[in-house]
Amino acid sequence: MGRACPALLLLLGPAVSGERPEIEDLVSRLDQLYRSNDSYSEMTMTVETPNWTRTMEMKAWSRGTDKTFIVIVPPAREAGMATLRIGDQMWNYLPNTNSTVRVPPSMMSGSWMGSDITNNDIVREITYAEDYTWSYLPDPAVPGGADGDALYLELVPRQSTAVTWSSIVVAVSEESLLPVWEKYFDGSGDLIRTVSSSAMVNL
Repeated sequence: MGRACPALLLLLGPAVSGERPEIEDLVSRLDQLYRSNDSYSEMTMTVETPNWTRTMEMKAWSRGTDKTFIVIVPPAREAGMATLRIGDQMWNYLPNTNSTVRVPPSMMSGSWMGSDITNNDIVREITYAEDYTWSYLPDPAVPGGADGDALYLELVPRQSTAVTWSSIVVAVSEESLLPVWEKYFDGSGDLIRTVSSSAMVNL
């Protein structure tokens, strides 16, 4: 399965400035950025495999922590396809047949749009603060090396957290305290997913 590398355009609240914050405060802030009462995002997801590469542009809306709507814009083949999540329920809209299909529990672990993101990832209610342990990483310990003025956090899922990766390394801008990228690693230390923030706007 290919690796998904979304680039996010997020509309975020005011950034916190100053010296390096207490890690508990920074982790809580990251949770709040992705779990605001109402949010709008524009995303580009590129799925790469040994044989092909596919890029999709999406728009997404969320309300609270239990409602999410995602619609694909280009490419033409997938344009208009949409996903609606309400709580732990999920539906997909297929414009070619003008039909809405509920995703059954047996398919929740399946791939979403051919990426390494699963249907479960879309509906799962997991927070960094409650479902991970966290620590700051010094620059020399950052996998692949540090790349700029950033704070680096390592998040390790707790035993009760049902995820497929063994750790997440998050780079956060020292100036704005906004996320720059997140890298997901498996139990062997191999990189399995990268989420990069290409542009952000503070409101």
